Amino acid sequence: MAKPIEATTSSKLLDIPLFIFTEPLMSNGRIGRLYYCTMALLSLWPLGLAALLIQTAAMPEPLTNILFVLGLAYWTVAQYCLAIRRLHDRGLSGWWSLLLWAAWPMLVLVPGQRRDNRYGIHLALSQEFRP
Repeated sequence: MAKPIEATTSSKLLDIPLFIFTEPLMSNGRIGRLYYCTMALLSLWPLGLAALLIQTAAMPEPLTNILFVLGLAYWTVAQYCLAIRRLHDRGLSGWWSLLLWAAWPMLVLVPGQRRDNRYGIHLALSQEFRP
């Protein structure tokens, strides 16, 4: 017998935009390389939205400049937060994220530690599901 659809399904769908907005801004814990790359690409959404609004809407130039600056600020903060979590996966302090642009290849190419460290448990060994 099929289970009836729960009433919380619509609230779960509303959680997706909130997740896409807030997840890149969290700086605690660890993330792997693939998750880092995925979140780094998803954090570009404000810039894409600003570009779309600039191209399609007839808004005054100062307003479009403000939208673009806000999108760029969100993206920059998200990149630093994601870098902190990626560095935690390597067992390094998040302060190294201040060298983000010089250390970017390390964040993508070098795997994390294969054991638990002071920043969290190893994701592959964890039994918890991480969205």
